[in-house]
Amino acid sequence: PPLKTESETYHSAFTELLERSDRLKIASGYISADALIDLKSIIEANSGPYLELNIGMHYFEGLTKQQKEAVEDLDNTLRSNNLGGVYFVVTFPFHGKIISFKNQDRTIGGLIGSSNLTNIVENKTGRQYEVDYRLPESDCSELEDFITRLRETTTRPFNELDVKVVESKNNLLDEQYGVDKADSQVVESIKANPDFEYEFRIPLKTDDATRSNLNTFNGKGRENKQGFVMPRSWYEVELIVPKHVTSQPGYPQSDKTGDGGVINVITDDGWSFSCKVSGDFSKNLRSQKDLKILGKWLKGRLEQSGALKTGELCTQSTMNAYGRDDFVLAKLRGQDLWYLDFGVADR
Repeated sequence: PPLKTESETYHSAFTELLERSDRLKIASGYISADALIDLKSIIEANSGPYLELNIGMHYFEGLTKQQKEAVEDLDNTLRSNNLGGVYFVVTFPFHGKIISFKNQDRTIGGLIGSSNLTNIVENKTGRQYEVDYRLPESDCSELEDFITRLRETTTRPFNELDVKVVESKNNLLDEQYGVDKADSQVVESIKANPDFEYEFRIPLKTDDATRSNLNTFNGKGRENKQGFVMPRSWYEVELIVPKHVTSQPGYPQSDKTGDGGVINVITDDGWSFSCKVSGDFSKNLRSQKDLKILGKWLKGRLEQSGALKTGELCTQSTMNAYGRDDFVLAKLRGQDLWYLDFGVADR
């Protein structure tokens, strides 16, 4: 939005072809940790497809800690199950974005265009508009041959390389549709002189919520009629807030249909987005436009601190390592704005 077309989305095209494929060849300039986690989950849930992933830019520019862990996990899964591997282009920076899909040695489709591999993630919406072309089946053989030549002549297996790790911040919300950077002076003013009308501590359930809350990604995925399972995304989060919290005076309430009141929030680390309260007793708390916004804010902080490894369950040990197992939701006095605090410096 606001430019809407009749065309399918990159995610829908990728998913439709993926569900009919037994082999994938991908060559992408850049990758994201959540895209690789999604690929790993898909392969584990369906015992395939076979995947050769060629990464074009990161050998020269490095990987963040989260990206490297995700590459290692995917590569180990592929190689231990004889389902392919991850390769890095090492002879020159490769910035292409192409995928070839095969079924029983027949090429059934291809994607080429401006989307990096990050766009396979469902509802991946950024501020940058991408356009891609879905090749008809009759035109895909040259694309398949090119990716094969690229891997054979320019790459080395990831498990033979020592790719440098670059320092990163929790920048998962950069360029995320529905998220803005907050005014740093406003954030610092709130921290220095907190003036809250209402304040609640939202517990983050872990050990007793292995398929919900922070671990929503581990819940049941979508299964089509042919039995292909599309798992939920790693950063999807929908919190279930206890009644003893939601029944307190001032807690934001869902509307009469249980669908939800929307609240505008500002975070202690400088982001601004909307959250939605819904369900019986206003028990559900999530980010409004995309479940992954709140997930990236919470899980990104855990990953950045080293308490959580990308792709693993959040447990009480995770929260202990981070330094807290809740966050503050507080309404700024006289304003239609709520403050989220997940910091640990003062604890």
